[in-house]
Amino acid sequence: MLPLLQVSHLYKSFTPGVYAVQDVSFELKRSTCLGIAGESGSGKSTLIRMLARLIDVSPGPGGGDEGSIRLFRDDISLLPPRFFAHHPLRSQIQMVFQDPTSSLNPCWTAARCIADPLRVLLGIRDRDVLAKHVRRLAQLVHLPEELLDRLPHQLSGGQKARVGIARALGPRPSILLLDEPTTALDVSVQGQILCLLDDLKRQLDLSLIFVSHDLNVLRLLCDRLIVMQQGRVVEQGTTAEVFAHPTHEYTRSLLSSMPVLNKTA
Repeated sequence: MLPLLQVSHLYKSFTPGVYAVQDVSFELKRSTCLGIAGESGSGKSTLIRMLARLIDVSPGPGGGDEGSIRLFRDDISLLPPRFFAHHPLRSQIQMVFQDPTSSLNPCWTAARCIADPLRVLLGIRDRDVLAKHVRRLAQLVHLPEELLDRLPHQLSGGQKARVGIARALGPRPSILLLDEPTTALDVSVQGQILCLLDDLKRQLDLSLIFVSHDLNVLRLLCDRLIVMQQGRVVEQGTTAEVFAHPTHEYTRSLLSSMPVLNKTA
C-alpha cells in the first residue's frame, strides 16, 4: 500500500543561502501518528506550514527543482498556497494551530468558526444542515453544545482547543497537522486533549503529524518519530526505536534533557 503522504527533498529559505528546512524526506502511512521533535528554531513549524501549503517550498542550494509533497500521488507542492486554498485536496489535509486564541476569529462564535470550512471547502450553505454538522462535530470533540454561541474570549483554553480541532475535522480530512496544539494549555487539559486526539485517530481512521518539543508527549502519542536539528532530519524511526536506541548525538542530548522524577528526594 502506498503511503498517504510522501515528502521528498524539501527545502525552505527565507534568506538567500540560509535554509530553515534542508533536504527533508519522510513518509506518512494511513492511520498512524508521526511526531516531529526538535528544539525551537529546528525547522519544525516551517516544515509543517509547507505541508499545509501555507508557505511555498524553495529551490535547493544547487538551484534545481524544489522537492515534492505527494498527497494521494498528487504533488501539491506545485500548487501555490493561494490556489491550494480552494483545491479539492485542501479538505484532505487540515491544521490545528499552536495558539487556539489567535487562530480563532475573535468576532465569530464557536459555531461559526467550526462551520466556516464546511461552507468554504464542502460547499454546504443550508443553515439547518450546517447547524447539524456543527453539533455533530462539537459532540465529537466533547464540546458542550451550550458553548457554541460563545465568542472565543468567553471560552477556556481547553474549550478553544476543542473548537480548533472540530473546525479541522469538519472537511473530513485524512491528515491532521498539529503544531504544538497543547503548549498553551494547563497540564491537566493537555492530557485531556492528547487523549481526545488519540481517540479521534482510531475512531475516524486519521493520520496525524504532531509537532512538539515535548518528547514525553511524542512518546505517548506517536508511532514514528522524526528528530530535526537546524532544519535537517538527523534521525527517524519508530518511536520505541528512537527512544531505546538513538543513533545521533543530538537525539541522545534531547533524550538526556528529559525531566526525570527523583524518587529519593
